[in-house]
Amino acid sequence: MIVWGASSNFYRVLSQADATLGLSTQLWVMGVIAVFILYPGWAQAALSVFACYELDDGQTGLYAQNQKAAWRHGYWVRDMAQECYTGVHLRLYVPIGIASVLVLCLGPPLASFLILWYHRAELESKSVRQRYSFLYARYKPRFFWWESVLMLEELVLVAVEVFGRGLKSVTHQILVMLTAFIVISAINITCKPNRLRVITMLEFMSMTVLSLTVSLSLFFVVDEGLSDADEVGRSIAS
Repeated sequence: MIVWGASSNFYRVLSQADATLGLSTQLWVMGVIAVFILYPGWAQAALSVFACYELDDGQTGLYAQNQKAAWRHGYWVRDMAQECYTGVHLRLYVPIGIASVLVLCLGPPLASFLILWYHRAELESKSVRQRYSFLYARYKPRFFWWESVLMLEELVLVAVEVFGRGLKSVTHQILVMLTAFIVISAINITCKPNRLRVITMLEFMSMTVLSLTVSLSLFFVVDEGLSDADEVGRSIAS
């Protein structure tokens, strides 16, 4: 019955919006919704331009003099044959990446904030609610702009996922991700921007489960690195 009631209410809202909003306004609303759906993917693509991975340092190891992949800035994760910040990566992809970060990563949160700030005095009006209520309806009045913060939190998680690949230690990757989960959870549970307490608790429990899962994964990380004594012994044996 609850599902049927929610479906009926949703259908009624859509029918009312279709009857009162023009085609251009409906397309605008659909475009805004599409931006929010595609935002994580856009952010990942934009940030991946700057994701590099160091293979060799040319100084450590048994045969450091024979290490060939020792470019100091690492190699681009999108093309491990391409050295980072030189050649075509510097001339073509870095400018594209900078523009993409400004437009695709910072643009949507800023645009969302500016739209709601511009209409802040008429958020309860029928016309504004029909167009933008999905951006602020679930938040308390003083946190009507919180959707922009939510997008920035998504950006942080995407950045951790993208740049974490450049960390050689899996343990460090896990710790960075765990730190991001804890900080985001602390911000959300401290501000409590949602109108319904149950939504706040669900978000907190979701982040708690993710943090616990990441923490428990540390038990399955095997450090295969050699100690200094082992390296010396192997050098003598060889």
